Amino acid sequence: MRRAGGHLLIVATLAFVASLLAYAMIPRSPPRGSASLDPLSGGPLPGVDIVGLFLRPPNLAMGSLMALAIAALLYHAAYRLQETQRLRTAEAALRDRLGRRLRAGALGPPPPRQILELHRRDDSLAEHAPAIIGLVAGAVWPWLFPKSPLAAFLVAAVSLAGFLAAALRGTRQGKLRQQSNPLGFVAGWATMVTFALFIALLQRKLGAPLTLAATVGLALAALAALSVQLRMGRTIGFSLAVLWGLVALAASTVTVNAALATLAVLAIAVIVFGLVQAAT
Repeated sequence: MRRAGGHLLIVATLAFVASLLAYAMIPRSPPRGSASLDPLSGGPLPGVDIVGLFLRPPNLAMGSLMALAIAALLYHAAYRLQETQRLRTAEAALRDRLGRRLRAGALGPPPPRQILELHRRDDSLAEHAPAIIGLVAGAVWPWLFPKSPLAAFLVAAVSLAGFLAAALRGTRQGKLRQQSNPLGFVAGWATMVTFALFIALLQRKLGAPLTLAATVGLALAALAALSVQLRMGRTIGFSLAVLWGLVALAASTVTVNAALATLAVLAIAVIVFGLVQAAT
């Protein structure tokens, strides 16, 4: 059971990636919700499937963001797997007569008993629970979205909370904790996707025009991202993902909905301000 957390993390990561890729392969459907009006002509603007932009990327900018989020997750899982194997090696050495007779010294690598004592909680279930919750909920909610957007949003919020908790607490290295850029990047990507879902929910449930819904959603996303980045200090993986998502959103909508693209640019300015504050 001491390794249960590490094993469940790897299984949850693979399930999340498989679910995300399977959903991305489904053909895109026309966006639903209220159409925005062009402030110049007064006519309706083309609909924008803002959730689909992130989950079914239509261009290189959005596709690379998803690919990097997946790569960051796989890197984190591979790193934890490597650490699990290292602890297994230490356990095997400890069972050996020579391993039992080793004592800690001032020089050379630490003996197996010292390694196990120092890292005994690194792969516990409690250690990886936030990330596992984020992964499991993240694998489920996209499939709920087409028929039940409110339920999808609630599950996505749980997923985001799990990823943020994992990124903010960092990874355990013995008695120390270290901020993780891969986890931060995944949390940033999840932030953008969750607020995109929030914007779509405002359109579907309240009938809000896209421009109004995006104004509310992106303003909240920028403020939330600013707060998280100030708590994460100089670890920039989170803000990098949020900035990438906003740039990709602006590039994807500039020819269809200039107002939405402008809002994304304004949100970028807020995140950059947060990065400057964190760096100083």
